[in-house]
Amino acid sequence: MNLYNLYTGLDELMYEKQQHTNPVIVWNKIQKGRKAGYLADIRNEAREGRYRDVLKKDAEIATLFARDILLGAFDEGEEAISKSARWSYVYAANVTGERFKQGEEAISKDTHYWNLYKKEFNL
Repeated sequence: MNLYNLYTGLDELMYEKQQHTNPVIVWNKIQKGRKAGYLADIRNEAREGRYRDVLKKDAEIATLFARDILLGAFDEGEEAISKSARWSYVYAANVTGERFKQGEEAISKDTHYWNLYKKEFNL
């Protein structure tokens, strides 16, 4: 290996490391895979635990992952989701179909989402 390849390799390694730790980049890769017809493979990998450690860090992406890929609850992502009124409401109304008690504190602080939530779950 010459020095040029060594430096190129280090740059690529750092980029790869960032790609696998940034929820937005990982989610974009999943979306590209879905569009290319690999949804079944992505779902199988998700069930085996792939993607979860990265995607659980972002409320929006965790909710979309639960809704579009897992087709149900995403326990590991609920901590991040519960901090956002919007994504707690979406998670409850569009993913689980049940009250999301962990996110109710955040939802109750946002009048718009709190009213939607109360109406959705007859509170």
